[in-house]
Amino acid sequence: MVRPPMPPSYFFLIDVSVSAVRSGLLEIVAKTIKSCLDELPGFPRTQIGFLTFDSTLHFHNFKSSLSQPQMMVVADLDDVFLPLPDDLLVNLVDSRHVVESFLDSLPNMFHDNVNVESALGPALKAAFMVMSQIGGKLLVFQSTLPSLGIGRLRLRGDDVRAYGTDKEHTLRVPEDPFYKQMAAEFTKNQIAVDIFSFSEKYSDIASLGSLAKYTGGQVYHYPSFQAPTHEDKLKLELSRDLTRETAWESVMRIRC
Repeated sequence: MVRPPMPPSYFFLIDVSVSAVRSGLLEIVAKTIKSCLDELPGFPRTQIGFLTFDSTLHFHNFKSSLSQPQMMVVADLDDVFLPLPDDLLVNLVDSRHVVESFLDSLPNMFHDNVNVESALGPALKAAFMVMSQIGGKLLVFQSTLPSLGIGRLRLRGDDVRAYGTDKEHTLRVPEDPFYKQMAAEFTKNQIAVDIFSFSEKYSDIASLGSLAKYTGGQVYHYPSFQAPTHEDKLKLELSRDLTRETAWESVMRIRC
């Protein structure tokens, strides 16, 4: 190889809109991630980062010298930028105490949030900017149909008149090419995307699933997610996704 292997990196993109808060999603995700920190592949080189979003993007500084993370909010969805050049993706060993502090406080941090919007598209672009130099695994937790910025989607699945007609197949075709285009960019930079979808209504998996389909990722769908019903399933699938044996980088040589 022309360079040493890159460290295994995990970046979490978490929807914190009102539906995520009320369903109990945030608490389960935070606790499950924390319980898996010791088992993430790549110790002691593993890197980790988080970005939360609703109608704005919330970046989190995990610099090891901090006692607790610092949150920086970016409201400009048309021209996304990184508020910090470093410390958005950090070494887990060095910043373990800051990461754990964030996960402990995450459910309460947005407990009173009543924001119903989702800027998933701009959040994906921000995640790409953070990860593009190192690659890794991006885990997206989405509980509201994207409604703001690039990649916003229509609630097209609620039209029951389309079912059983020649228009039904259109619901299984991606509505917006943005997600396939983003998947191509992620693939070029060795980023795999896993989608955890929890939308109460129509999720448009046909569009969002392109991110996983073209990056070697996976889609986990929890229709009308509620903690009492889906908690065990989510814990099991997220834990396995984080801790299973994973190939991060490889080189193939062909001799003729």
